[in-house]
Amino acid sequence: MPLTEHRFWHEFLKPNPFFATQRSPGPLKDQGLDLRAGLRAPANYRIELECLRGVAIFLVYVFHVYGISWEGDRPPTWLSAWAISGNTGVTLFFVLSGFLLSLPWVQHLSGARDRRPDIINFYRARALRIIPLYYFWLIISLIATADAATAFSAATFQFVGFDAFPYSVVWWTLSTEVQFYAILPFLFWAWSTSRTARVMLILSLCIWLTYYLVWAMDTAPASKQPVTWLLSKSLLGRL
Repeated sequence: MPLTEHRFWHEFLKPNPFFATQRSPGPLKDQGLDLRAGLRAPANYRIELECLRGVAIFLVYVFHVYGISWEGDRPPTWLSAWAISGNTGVTLFFVLSGFLLSLPWVQHLSGARDRRPDIINFYRARALRIIPLYYFWLIISLIATADAATAFSAATFQFVGFDAFPYSVVWWTLSTEVQFYAILPFLFWAWSTSRTARVMLILSLCIWLTYYLVWAMDTAPASKQPVTWLLSKSLLGRL
């Protein structure tokens, strides 16, 4: 690796001091209230990626607007075809999530971070971020639809699609995310154990990628069968 490229990755992967967790300036003494109490400033927040989050939000919005207003007998234009070509905005969200959640482990393996991320804290943070609000809306949908079977499937992060419409339209993304959360720490643990484990991981990825490209470019277009959840929306389908 050229020296300049090595320095680039060293600078990129090291913890960003500008966005690092800052010490609170202290309570607002005049009001007797610390407005920052209970809030955690993320240690690796990168404001450069906020614009990509905005792009992803816009793409999701356009996708759903087109889905509501589309007329079946009207051929799509190049612009509308791009807007509906496979949940582009959701895919971008997945890429951003994968990058940001992997970064602490990448920093550790590169030597830019001495302490390895704690797996228990990782799962605790994911659970606190998702489960309370998600389960709240699960209860709302259960009351509104009286569909206990779908609510149970959603509560265990199984794919439910439109089974609890309109509540469940976006729930499939969480099932994919949870699969990613479950496997991510163990992938980096396996990567750091031995060279054999790294070779096996790379080989598995190459095998899956080859299979998926053949399926997506040859098998799926020629088949009249609907695309399954496993090959479209699961972690394997979005890999």
